[in-house]
Amino acid sequence: MKSDISKILNDWMFEPGNNIRFIKGDDSREIMQIRLPLGIEQYELNGRPDGKKPFNKESYLKYYNDKINTANAKNKKIELSNKDFQILRNESLLYYYRYLILFQLGEYLRTISDTEHNLKICEIVNKHYNNENKNLLLQYLPYILRINKISQAMTFLQNKEISKARNLLKDSIDEIKKIQKINTDVFEYEINRSLKHMTEILKNIKSQFPEEKDILEEELKRAIELEDYKWAAEIRDKIKKINDDYIKD
Repeated sequence: MKSDISKILNDWMFEPGNNIRFIKGDDSREIMQIRLPLGIEQYELNGRPDGKKPFNKESYLKYYNDKINTANAKNKKIELSNKDFQILRNESLLYYYRYLILFQLGEYLRTISDTEHNLKICEIVNKHYNNENKNLLLQYLPYILRINKISQAMTFLQNKEISKARNLLKDSIDEIKKIQKINTDVFEYEINRSLKHMTEILKNIKSQFPEEKDILEEELKRAIELEDYKWAAEIRDKIKKINDDYIKD
């Protein structure tokens, strides 16, 4: 069937910076559409971005995860074939295309869900695909983890849970450092970029939302400069209490 979509394109002209819209499908399903210079991209917002349900499952991740769980229950091992790996890798690309846009739009909860999907694909591939080709996917693990953790931190900031955001980023930086090294230029680039970017965000949070201890330490410096030792002693007691409470926690 050949159809001219010129009318659809003319009804929604391309306009940079104003080319994304969220609509409801005929069956009320949620859809995101992107107007490009030469066409339109459409993403389902629930399930796979292309709306397909392989083997009547929500995704290939769900299909392979069920397959692995069934095998584990029977004390059997599952090894992914090259075809299985390619299927999962292709699915991860679809989710990547969607979460990249959602992240830029500040749709952090949806971004968390999509990046968690791809993190689980990486986990399955790492455990069940015995081929060095898996590094074609795993080399992007620092990036996927970075977007996931930053999105989580942003939801904390939106809820004014500053300490949770700060602590999450600290732990995430340590987690990224512990990722098993892969000898590719892409991995080196992604891990260095991820650590740098997350460290910068953490510094910005500390600058915009200083902790009580940081504020007290600045006051302590001023008290000592002014030789107000009574004030300095009071501040030291407050800092000590914060440190003691931290140890108890």
